Amino acid sequence: MVRQTRWVTIALAAACCCLLTETSPAQPPAATLASPLDELDWLIGDWVAEADGTRIESTCDWDAGRRFLIRHIDVVRDGQKVHSVGQRIGFDAAAKAIKIWSFDIDGSHAEGTAQQDGQTWVFDTQGASRTGETWKSRNTYSAISRDGFTLTSESSQGSDKSKTSTIKFEPAAAIAAKADADARAELAADPKKQAILNSREWQEVRRSLQQWLSVQKIYSRSEVATMKAQIESKIASMSADELQQFVDDTRDKVKILLSPEGEDARAWLAQYMAVRTLSKEQWDKMRPDVVHMTAQQMQERLLQLNQQRAAQAQQSQAAAQGRDLQAQSIRQEIQYQRQSYENSMNRAYYDEYGSYRW
Repeated sequence: MVRQTRWVTIALAAACCCLLTETSPAQPPAATLASPLDELDWLIGDWVAEADGTRIESTCDWDAGRRFLIRHIDVVRDGQKVHSVGQRIGFDAAAKAIKIWSFDIDGSHAEGTAQQDGQTWVFDTQGASRTGETWKSRNTYSAISRDGFTLTSESSQGSDKSKTSTIKFEPAAAIAAKADADARAELAADPKKQAILNSREWQEVRRSLQQWLSVQKIYSRSEVATMKAQIESKIASMSADELQQFVDDTRDKVKILLSPEGEDARAWLAQYMAVRTLSKEQWDKMRPDVVHMTAQQMQERLLQLNQQRAAQAQQSQAAAQGRDLQAQSIRQEIQYQRQSYENSMNRAYYDEYGSYRW
């Protein structure tokens, strides 16, 4: 059963490999030529599917040159990310086909094609796991509109029998609005929870958290929107006592984030992200998880970041000192060579003209 669940999750994640990055679609430059890839612009945006306690978060956007669609899919269960897939889709002019390349966080990868079939799109992919097991899938997207689309995934691994799953994707903003409406309805039925959320304490904590989210540069706008939706979802499912504990813990986390040490770590991490090329999973291991970490875990992460920042500063200082020593050595060598040249010229002059007594 565990193997089957993981298999279905991987199949869904691979199938979902049709969605990645910012909240609003990028507008093409006026001079951009039409491309068959433009027919897939319905994939662009933030999408969410929920089924059997599993939440699939998918984002999609153009790359900077508007030549590829870049996608990312996270599979979340019980508030924890359990799977992640990245993908590029581009038009192969030589093959005259839309190609798909996907890369799984567990080391597996896949390649395939996308074709339109009437009012649906069919994505056929074949891949291999990190251990060499092969698999293939056919992912059919139907009922496509601004309000979402349906994904039917047929997949098989090795000699196992093919399995089929169907999920419905909706805009992330619509899911968040629905969650907010559900939370409000539940609050109306629980005066104690409503009193906590209306309290000055929670309003201050929430305002401070919003302040940090608005100035930080380590999470994208779509990631911030997802975090806010996750917080609202957590609050909606809590009892009044659990909510009070959540408020207390969030207050402590905000203090850590807004502390001088937290600000230094945040600024360094943003700078670090700007000059390094790492996978999303690697970044997630470095960035503080505002939603799921406790205050103690966040304090430990902050300590790790500041230790890493100090180590990098020492390395930079050592490198600078090494460059200074090297430059000094070069200057000394140049000076030595110049002096040697002058001495040799003096000796030559004396050998040539020294016997004349002028």
